[in-house]
Amino acid sequence: MNDSQIALSVIIIFCIVLVVASFMAKRVQEKRTSSSGGTGYLLAGKSFGLILVTVTTIGFAIGANTTTGISQQAYNLGFSGGWYGYAFVIGLIYTSYFFSEKFRNANISTISQVYGDYYGEDTRLIASVGQIFMNFTLLVAQFVGGGAILNTIMPEYFTFNTGIFVSMVILHIPAWFS
Repeated sequence: MNDSQIALSVIIIFCIVLVVASFMAKRVQEKRTSSSGGTGYLLAGKSFGLILVTVTTIGFAIGANTTTGISQQAYNLGFSGGWYGYAFVIGLIYTSYFFSEKFRNANISTISQVYGDYYGEDTRLIASVGQIFMNFTLLVAQFVGGGAILNTIMPEYFTFNTGIFVSMVILHIPAWFS
C-alpha cells in the first residue's frame, strides 16, 4: 500500500465514523427529549450537558476554519499563528463554565434572543439575519476546507472541486435521513 492509498483509507474510515457518530447522537437526542420544534432540533431540548455542548461547539467552530486558514498561518508564522484556535477554545470553555447556567436559567436559547430582549425586536431580526449569514458562511467554509484537505492530501483522487463535493455529501448524509 502506498502513502496515498493509506491516506484514502484513513479518510474513508473517518467519514464512516463521522456518519455513525451523527446517527448515534441523533438517537441519544431523541431519547433524551420529547421536545419538538426549534428547541428540540437546535438545542436537543436543552438536554445536553456542559461538556457535550462545549466539545460540539469547539468541533464545529474549529473545523475547516482552523484546519486550513489557521494552520497555514501557523506554518508561515510559527506557533503564534495558531493562537486563534487556542484562544477560541480557552474562551469557549471559560464562557461555557461560567455563563451557560445563567443563560439556561434565564431561558435564553439564541444570541438573537439576547439582543432582542435588550434592544428590541428590530435588533433581534437583524441579529437573526446576521446569524443565518454567519452559519451559511461557516458551512461553506467547511466544504471548502474539506475540498482543500482532500485535494492536498490526495491530488490523484480529488481535485479541489470534487473534494468540495465529497465534503458536502459526507457532511449532509445524516441530514438526509432525519
